[in-house]
Amino acid sequence: MKKILTFLLIGMLMLSCTALTGCGKKESSKTEYTMDEFADMYNETQSLFKKEAEKAYLTDEERYSEKGQQLYKKCSEKTGLPFNKELTLRGVKYQGYDCVNLKSNDEKTSVECFFAQSVDNFWILIPDGTTISIKGTFSPESAPGAYGTLCDVRLVSPDIDIKYEPTDIKDALKVITNEQGYESDIIIEGEISEIMTRDEVEEIVGGYVDISSALHDDAALIKGEDGSIIIFYDKTFTGELTAGDKIAVQGALQNGFGYENPATKKYSCLIGVMPDVDNCYNFTAHQDDE
Repeated sequence: MKKILTFLLIGMLMLSCTALTGCGKKESSKTEYTMDEFADMYNETQSLFKKEAEKAYLTDEERYSEKGQQLYKKCSEKTGLPFNKELTLRGVKYQGYDCVNLKSNDEKTSVECFFAQSVDNFWILIPDGTTISIKGTFSPESAPGAYGTLCDVRLVSPDIDIKYEPTDIKDALKVITNEQGYESDIIIEGEISEIMTRDEVEEIVGGYVDISSALHDDAALIKGEDGSIIIFYDKTFTGELTAGDKIAVQGALQNGFGYENPATKKYSCLIGVMPDVDNCYNFTAHQDDE
């Protein structure tokens, strides 16, 4: 009798484990979350992974290798966080470096979201603070270092009206308030007046415009009525740019040349420099798509 009861108990335990998709595993069939719903699972997983990675003495290189990915997968199984799964996330958009940060309403939780390479950088035209819904694969197994991020992202909503609205360059340059002036993240829309190489820029304005922080050899000039911005870009990332192209670029902006009014002690920047274009959308190149 005892043996029969033992077998029955074992059988019941096995069925329970199967029903829960494996003992010790949490799993959800849910495929759509708001960032507020997603935050608890995500934060718990991040915290657990940090603790386990430290316990295993993983190096930074190992953390972003397959070894780190497998550890994150185990942590996700414990917390119920989706892994290698297509999801729709709703949250508040903030622009990041080469990605979108999707945040919860309290802005305490943020997930990096990388748009599919086939998708143009139109997302820089979506104002920060906009609520958006996006779809992608969370922690894709095919990319070991991308765990904890949403990849191959597509915009679900809202519909975006992609409209060229040139920036007032004079107003944009007002963020530069002294010779060391620097704005870490800014979006400029404008028309390219001239394409140059770094050497050509140096030749023309090298005597008075500081371009020492420029990271690339390709440059473009965006002129305004009362000021100009010189951008340096990697054309393997932005694509070929030509004079006359109407573009939107995102990156850091710093002082290139300006002066201080002796009477008011107020600094006016006349030429700004964007040493490295983080993101670029070319309106002219997409005219045929409209």
